[in-house]
Amino acid sequence: MEISSESSTGLVETQLKNITFDAKSVASEDHPNRNEDSFLVGRNYFGVFDGVGSFSSSDQASTITKDYVSEHFKKVSKYIDVQEAKDVVLETLINVNHFVYTQGQESKQKLATTASIGLIVEDLNGDKTLVIGNVGDSRVYLLRDGVLEQITLDDNLNRLKNHEKKAREIQSKLNNVIDPNSELTEDEMIMFKQRNQIFQAIGFESVIKPRIHTIDLLPLDRIFVCSDGVSDNLTDNQLQTLLNENKNPSTAIQKIIDSCLVISRKDSFRSKPDDMTGLILDNLDQKPNPPKINKQFQNSQQLDKLYSHESLKIKRSNGQIDSGWSILKYSPETGLVTVIKRSDDDTIIEKVPITVIDSLNN
Repeated sequence: MEISSESSTGLVETQLKNITFDAKSVASEDHPNRNEDSFLVGRNYFGVFDGVGSFSSSDQASTITKDYVSEHFKKVSKYIDVQEAKDVVLETLINVNHFVYTQGQESKQKLATTASIGLIVEDLNGDKTLVIGNVGDSRVYLLRDGVLEQITLDDNLNRLKNHEKKAREIQSKLNNVIDPNSELTEDEMIMFKQRNQIFQAIGFESVIKPRIHTIDLLPLDRIFVCSDGVSDNLTDNQLQTLLNENKNPSTAIQKIIDSCLVISRKDSFRSKPDDMTGLILDNLDQKPNPPKINKQFQNSQQLDKLYSHESLKIKRSNGQIDSGWSILKYSPETGLVTVIKRSDDDTIIEKVPITVIDSLNN
């Protein structure tokens, strides 16, 4: 089941259990009859595409890219693993870049668009992983436990494109600036004014280097994807508030777009009349109930009597069964055991349910 209209909205129940999508896109008030954004939602994939405004036929570029990604993802088996999904996302972006560039050459048009795409894989245990690919400055955010985090990195800080940590620090500051004259240095002000000048996009002649990200989707995670018509008008803090206050995804997207429209009409340094697209993925899996506490384990000392300090087996957060751990602390209230493993090179600490400790070491 798929929606891909550039001007509609709708809730989509996917073939993945407890995953829903909702999306909406509106054209800029400067050109209400032409929307240069496109979005895509399928059984276990999504995309947001924003035609580069300085190029001709940018609406065609985003639509061509959306259709190409859709056709490619439809053919992908839902039984692939995470590494295969990463390969698929990377290959799709590289191939669609060549396709769009070739289409532009044949039609004698300059075609270019951003692309933020995602592919969800689910393992036999029902655990879901989201693989994201990004080119340009359309964004993917993660809202987890009420905190919004930008997952993608805009391709607009050219001088910092090989220094991701610094680029993320600067981008985070620019995302939330309220008073640029007092908050930004002269150099940062230049970067703020140039933030829409991206150094790579789908349809460029040069070889693109998409960034690939993976997220382990946890119960009640919310993914928000948007074009820069949203992220330029609203700060990350404002987006976080709207996403938290509006649990219904359709309502959340409408509130976000309405807020963007208000800002875009004001005499504000953030104001930007533009096409505006928002897409929400909700993982409706419920958080598991706290484990039943085994009453024989009231504290770490009682655990120590049962398990030797250096031979404890645990199941790590990545799913791997590992040995050689020892107990630091046990919390009867949560049922979690804090364990530690030391080596010459590293010290690792994990929190593991007591039920897992008991099952692996009895």
